[in-house]
Amino acid sequence: MTVPGQGQPGGPKIWAERLGIASPVQGLPRYLAIQTSRVGDRCIQFLQRRGVGEVPLLLVFSTLVGVLAGLSILLFYRLIDIAAALATWVIGWLNVPLALVSITMLAIGLTVVRILVRYATNDSPGENIPDVMHAVARRGGVLRATPVLWKTLGAAITLGSGGSVGAEGPVAVLGAAVGSRAGRYFRFRPERLRLLVGCGAAAGISGAFGAPIAGLFFALEKLVGGFRSVALAPLVLASVSAAAVTRIGLGDDQVIRIPREYAPRTTHELLLYAGLGLLGGVIGAMYTRGVWGIQDRLARLPTWARVAIAAIVIGSLAALFEPEIWGRGHQGLDLGLVRREGPLLLALLGTAKILATGLTFSGGGVGGVFTPALVIGGAFGASAGAAIAQLFPNAGIDPVPAGLIGMTAVVSSAMHAPLTAMFMVLEMTNDYGLVLPLMLAASLSYVVGKRLCTESIYTEWLARRGERISHGTDESVLSALRVADAYRTDPAVVYPDATLESVLPVLRRSSQLEFPVVDGDGLVLGVLTWDALKMALADPSVSHSIPIMDLAQPSYETVTLSDSLLTVLHRLGLRGSQVLPVLDPDGGNRLVGVIGRAEVWAAYERETS
Repeated sequence: MTVPGQGQPGGPKIWAERLGIASPVQGLPRYLAIQTSRVGDRCIQFLQRRGVGEVPLLLVFSTLVGVLAGLSILLFYRLIDIAAALATWVIGWLNVPLALVSITMLAIGLTVVRILVRYATNDSPGENIPDVMHAVARRGGVLRATPVLWKTLGAAITLGSGGSVGAEGPVAVLGAAVGSRAGRYFRFRPERLRLLVGCGAAAGISGAFGAPIAGLFFALEKLVGGFRSVALAPLVLASVSAAAVTRIGLGDDQVIRIPREYAPRTTHELLLYAGLGLLGGVIGAMYTRGVWGIQDRLARLPTWARVAIAAIVIGSLAALFEPEIWGRGHQGLDLGLVRREGPLLLALLGTAKILATGLTFSGGGVGGVFTPALVIGGAFGASAGAAIAQLFPNAGIDPVPAGLIGMTAVVSSAMHAPLTAMFMVLEMTNDYGLVLPLMLAASLSYVVGKRLCTESIYTEWLARRGERISHGTDESVLSALRVADAYRTDPAVVYPDATLESVLPVLRRSSQLEFPVVDGDGLVLGVLTWDALKMALADPSVSHSIPIMDLAQPSYETVTLSDSLLTVLHRLGLRGSQVLPVLDPDGGNRLVGVIGRAEVWAAYERETS
């Protein structure tokens, strides 16, 4: 029998029958996916006949993903503007107090979003940044496009009706879904698909904030899992393409508007900014714990009660702090406004924003956590700056740069992404005079935030579901896999009394970069590295008849067959080792093989593909 998708693809009716669906219309998406994949196959074959290699192909597809993500962002922002305009028109038409209208509009908005999520996505808990991280680490980069689209619409309604969330999360997920869908249409393998998902997420962050470098580092820090050369160029092109599209569509307005450029003038200012970095680390941890703690406390209440509480509290807070300070939708922030506010009001604004963000998610709202972190950090940073300016009026402290430092610190602490936080503020403000204090604050706040909250605000969602994902890797998989599942049983070894001259031909033929030194019984005495070999060969005073043991490193890390692959990675990183000797504890620590990063990642790919 011919299976649809192999040979003849069949039609919507055949796929409906195979999937047990009554209506052929419901089999249409699978049928269209197969037809589109066939078009993709022909495109790949055409490019192959023209001699297009892997790198140009990746660059073309990453650029395409960036452009599509940028266009999606423009459409998403248009939806937010429509929802916000409708809310503004209702406010003007009703001619009632602002707080009452804000409460009503948010209650309606959250109710509509709850209905969308419940019936259009079957109450799917995913389709957010942590879910993208999970898709990269565990699902081969596969993201379902339909629930992503519905939740993007829900995020637009949440933002337009006054919810305290960010626009960057939905557009990053939307960009990742674009990358995933494009890669699957062309039947790309999981490794390539993961990269395109990273390109889409980078493009989403880049386009949302007009910050291509920050988008790049976001993908590297949170999704792709390292500064791999094969990933760098596609991520750069995707980020730049999305930023170019949104800049054409939205103009060159800065996301954060500041009155002038700032740079530290004295050492005392650097000390102040270091203190703001430490404070931001604490605030970032409070933000993470507060958002999740509020959802935990209200989780036992019925949906209508959560919606009502969220609408009443957030609507009242929005009216209290005025629209100009509170912010709405995707509009830019004007930090110049903080000069007219006192330190107490700014601190209350930051606290209120933490409360409002947690309540928005508890009430069923959909959106990002990045933009609220910027507002919270800016409020607390400016509050500290304003307080110091009042206490020491001759110190010349301005609350505006203090707010910028606070933004960087809180984002770095809450997201566990210091490079993303630093470049985000740099690119949004175009003020590179703040490079040094931003680096200082981002580093200090990251250390403090990591200490106070082991999980970031993203990975907390995964941890609650039993997943441990970091830098694009599922640590639970690495913890479950053993050395026995991955090690090499035929390592190249050397003996301690062999001379340098006698072992060189053998070592040159081996693919290993480090070699266990073993005695006649197979017990490991040390490890010989390529660096030690090169230094010995380059030194004319070293005789080629020198015993290998004199060149070996006597202190080294080892693993046993029962150790986890996560333990292997940790021990490889202690000294930057290439391979580790694998010992048999039941055989008197006798060498049974070696293991390195290549073996670890090969086993990981087998498990997750």
